[in-house]
Amino acid sequence: MNTGGMTRTVLVTALLAGALALSGCATVTAVQGPYNPGGAYAVTLDRQWSDISAIMTQRPRNVRLLSIDGPLLNRLYIASAIEPGQFLVKPARR
Repeated sequence: MNTGGMTRTVLVTALLAGALALSGCATVTAVQGPYNPGGAYAVTLDRQWSDISAIMTQRPRNVRLLSIDGPLLNRLYIASAIEPGQFLVKPARR
């Protein structure tokens, strides 16, 4: 009996169900061209990205998160006004 494959299947199913639940509550918007994340600069994007900042709750407010293929693939972190001691990704709590 191979329980490793079954455990992995259950985990993947749970992650997908969680992602679907979160995506139903938040708005993901398409962005293209010059993208201004709210700072004093703009980022030139050569293709359409999705701004998934609203569904990624573990990010600081001054960090925007863009993706092409979904929250787990092709992430682009864009930050504005990061002060000393701040971070792009919140550290895990133990």
